[in-house]
Amino acid sequence: MIELVFSVRDVARARFSSSPMDHLLLGAVGAARGHYVGASSTRERWWRRVRAQAPAKAAPFIDLVNASSEGMPDFLGADVLGHCRRLSDELDGITAVRDDVVRSDLAMYEQVPRVPRIVEELRDEGSAALRRVADAAWALHRACLAPDWPDMERALQTDIQRRARTMAEQGPGVMLGTLHPQLAWHDRGVLEYTEPAGFDGVWSVPLEGRGLELRPSLFLQEGVGFLLQDGRQPTVFHPVTPGSHRDGPPDPRDGLAVLLGPAKARVLRAVGPGKGTTELARCLGIKPPTASAHAAALRAAGLVATTRQGRTVRHTLTPLGADLLDANPG
Repeated sequence: MIELVFSVRDVARARFSSSPMDHLLLGAVGAARGHYVGASSTRERWWRRVRAQAPAKAAPFIDLVNASSEGMPDFLGADVLGHCRRLSDELDGITAVRDDVVRSDLAMYEQVPRVPRIVEELRDEGSAALRRVADAAWALHRACLAPDWPDMERALQTDIQRRARTMAEQGPGVMLGTLHPQLAWHDRGVLEYTEPAGFDGVWSVPLEGRGLELRPSLFLQEGVGFLLQDGRQPTVFHPVTPGSHRDGPPDPRDGLAVLLGPAKARVLRAVGPGKGTTELARCLGIKPPTASAHAAALRAAGLVATTRQGRTVRHTLTPLGADLLDANPG
C-alpha cells in the first residue's frame, strides 16, 4: 500500500498537466511483450497501427524503455513546468540531467543479463549519451505520435477539465478519490493506493508542501503510476475518464477511419482537390508540422501526391486515394 500524506498546502497545490513524453514512453513499451506496464488495448492498438512507421533512428529510445521488465530509468521523466507540456522542453530537461544521476539510475540494469547497446553507451559516456536518447525519442515522436497528438491532447484536456470541475464543485478529496478505483481519499489527508497484487507493508510519503501533479494518460488502463523520487515533483499518472478519448475505436461504419485511423482519415478527406500544408492545417485546426506529418504518411501509403513549386507545397489525391474516398464518403 502507498500512502500520500497531504498538508493543507499540498491540497491547495494539486495541479494537472498533460505530457507527450508520458505517451511516448508508454507507447514505446508497445514494442515489447511482457513488460512491466499493464495491458492497455488503446496503447496496443495505437502501436499496431504506427509500428511500421517507426524509424531506425528511434531504436535507442525504444531499446532503453524496454531494457528491463522492472521499469525505466527515472531520468526519462524530466521535471517541466506547464499545464500543456511540450516535448521539446521535456527532451531538453532529459539532456540536462547530471552525469551522477544518470549513472545512479543505470544501477537498475545491474541484474539484467544482456542490455541493449544504448545502456552500455550511457554507462560509458554518462550524460553525454543522453542527446542520442533525445534524438531517438524525437524521431519516434515525429513519425508515430505527432500525427495523432492533437486529437490525444484534446482528449487529455477534456479529462482535466472534468476533474477540475469536480474539484471546484465537490472538493479536492472527492476529485482525488475518483482518479482510479484503487485510490481512496481519507479525511485525515491521506490518498491511499492499494495495489491489486498485494504489496506487503505501507509506504508512507509525506508531500511536505510540494503539492501533487496529476497527469492523465490515454495509454494507461490498469492501475496508476507514481513518481516519488527525492527532489522531484510528486506525480500520479492515472487513466483518463472513460469517454474522454476521442481517438478510441473508430466508428465501424466508417471504413476509412478503420483502415487509416480517425486522424489520417480526416486529413485525406480534407485534401479534396488539393491543398497546401498551411491551408490543410487551418482547415483541420491543427499545426502545419502535424499536417505535414499526416500528409507524409498518406503519401507513403500512395494515397496523396505532393508537388513543390519554389517554397510552396501542394497535396493532391492520387487515383487510389480518390477511389478510397469514393468508396468511403463518410
